Amino acid sequence: MSTDRRWRSTERELAAAPEDAAGWLRLSHAQERSGDLAGAGLSTVRAASHGVDPVLLGQARRMGWQGFWPAPAGPGGQRHSPLPGPAEGVLRWRQPLPRRVRGTPLLAFDGTLTLVGASAGLVQRGPDGTLHELSDWNAWLRPTLFRDAPGGLDPARLAFARGAVWEAALAPGRIYASDGRTLLALSDEAYVLWRIHARLDRLEASPLGPVLLHTQVGQAPWVGALDAEGEPRFRHELPRSQREAGLAASSQALVVAGAGGLVCLDPHDGELLWEASAEVSAELLALDDARLYAGHRLQGVGARLLAGGAVCWTRPDLRGVTGLLRDGEDALLVLRDAQVLSLDASSGETRWVLPLSPAAPLSGIALGPGGVAYVTAGVELLAIG
Repeated sequence: MSTDRRWRSTERELAAAPEDAAGWLRLSHAQERSGDLAGAGLSTVRAASHGVDPVLLGQARRMGWQGFWPAPAGPGGQRHSPLPGPAEGVLRWRQPLPRRVRGTPLLAFDGTLTLVGASAGLVQRGPDGTLHELSDWNAWLRPTLFRDAPGGLDPARLAFARGAVWEAALAPGRIYASDGRTLLALSDEAYVLWRIHARLDRLEASPLGPVLLHTQVGQAPWVGALDAEGEPRFRHELPRSQREAGLAASSQALVVAGAGGLVCLDPHDGELLWEASAEVSAELLALDDARLYAGHRLQGVGARLLAGGAVCWTRPDLRGVTGLLRDGEDALLVLRDAQVLSLDASSGETRWVLPLSPAAPLSGIALGPGGVAYVTAGVELLAIG
């Protein structure tokens, strides 16, 4: 029993129903948040003996994990954020970082930002602006923040080792995780709901279930979808030119983009809706309910209608683009060499431009409350609002 008297009555109630793993996990969360790490560890062990996947839990413990952590976090890492972007391109502050970072900042519900080191390690910025380094993170791993799961896994506390989870996606009530060979579906509290063998390179979540992209060398590439119970819904063969392709999914469309151009499928049955020849970078994709936004470092930025694929607008003048994010209003935020721009999502017209130092390589953007955008810029973190 915990040495902290605050939890003893709850522990007595759970002792009468020891199979209530969810109850033990909720207690673990409360204890960890209050600073009672010893009690949280004991509660987690009790929960682990009643239904939580022991392999996943063992991997987490070996990496120093201390318990399930809530993560109803913000829009870090999304292609389409529900939050409004900055109304004006004003630099609020810039903060030097202890190491060079890259990629999209991950914003947690409490305001903590997690940044990926360019060569290794993570940097975390707390709500009070203090910085903390996690030096043992492998740079090739992409951390994922589970934004809306009350009992989700928070990679700010769970480092994924090689051979463990390296692709993950969140859907309402579900967490999908893969090591490239096996796909797991977990509940909000990390109970394993099902497990299947599935080789994949990219993983996305749609309201209908997980979407898988397979582009391994020597095999025909394909994109496929499963239902929420892990049963196959469809599989669509792709041209061999779709190597190193990107994947974006929504309730309206499933888009694969790469050297072979754009392929748009119906997310329900996999029917081909349209194809287009276009030079698009795999990572420069964004979706909303009506349009697909795509970028290429040498070709600029453009938008197409999801219904039919007709071109809405193009901005070939925006070469050097490194990031795209659709906000919760009608703006598309664009990162390019030494600039952050806000475009009208409907017309592509420029709303505002924030010029920055050419020495700062802009590599990722996330939106926070209050119309603030956080941008990774080499050895600095920028706040724009």
